[in-house]
Amino acid sequence: MNESVTGVAVLEALRDVRVDRNTIRVPRWIGGEAALLLGRILKDAGGSWNREVDGYQFRTEALPVLKRVLEGTPRPAGNRLATFETPEALADRMRDLAAVTVVDHVLEPSAGRGRLIAKLPRQQRITAIEVDPNRVTHLAMTLHCREGAMSVSQTNFLGHVGKGHGYFGTFFNTILMTPPRRQNEDLRHVMAAWDCLAPGGTLVAVVSPGWERPANETELLLFRRWFATVQAHQEELAEDTFTESAPPMQSRLIWAVMPPLIQ
Repeated sequence: MNESVTGVAVLEALRDVRVDRNTIRVPRWIGGEAALLLGRILKDAGGSWNREVDGYQFRTEALPVLKRVLEGTPRPAGNRLATFETPEALADRMRDLAAVTVVDHVLEPSAGRGRLIAKLPRQQRITAIEVDPNRVTHLAMTLHCREGAMSVSQTNFLGHVGKGHGYFGTFFNTILMTPPRRQNEDLRHVMAAWDCLAPGGTLVAVVSPGWERPANETELLLFRRWFATVQAHQEELAEDTFTESAPPMQSRLIWAVMPPLIQ
């Protein structure tokens, strides 16, 4: 792996750790080489790996240690982890797994710049949701929006949670998503999106594999239970899948089908 790319991944990871008193837990998306380098940094700062707590423990409060590690470290340009672009080949694979038909209503709850949407027919009925105003402007200028049947909303997709069934009452035949993954946000997005899927519909998403580890964080436990309950499938992706727009990182392609009303 290129050293500068590894460094970017480590810097992003340091800004995405979870601190709990004397423990620092690293993000679960981080790739192998970057994880080794980050581990050395935390050990040099006085930490020791504790498998039981799934993190690095320090003899003192961990937050001041983290601040010292980060002191003087320049932030990489942009936020390369919160959102990243789906490469062409993966977008094709996700569309094919969903077996999208021309009559389907498709939801993209973290649409970015529309890489997944670009793989669909222009007249496909699409609901695109994106929180970033610049990306929303880009989506609004696409032919899918200007000449097709796509609607674009600038909002946080998770804002609908707890406000009734579906996405404000709407259900979708297909959901395609590569959600942001800071602080387990990807897992929350997927579980929330599942509640917006119509009977017989298919959800296809890319997520961090962190939920596979034996940690007891509530969100990870909930996601593991969800994955087993819906009988979802998964496929491991190469760490360099998103290097066009993000650091090397571990990822899983997952998909699940909502049971039809009548089987």
